[in-house]
Amino acid sequence: MSNEMLKVEGEEGLFRDPSSKAIINKNKKAWINHKLRRKSEREKNEKIQSLENDVAELKELVKQLIDSKPKKRTTKSTEE
Repeated sequence: MSNEMLKVEGEEGLFRDPSSKAIINKNKKAWINHKLRRKSEREKNEKIQSLENDVAELKELVKQLIDSKPKKRTTKSTEE
């Protein structure tokens, strides 16, 4: 059996290792782009999570302010 990589039909830069049956990507540019996309997506998700945490904290602070504010008392005037 030959250890020559077999080109994956219809896929640019992908090859199958006949001994392990693994798919190997020999397209370095595509691999680098994939890694950059994953990093960007991870950073975006972290930023969204941080913003969600900030909004939750702000909501809690506003609630505490509202709850701690003294209530205004209304009095009826006895003068008519």
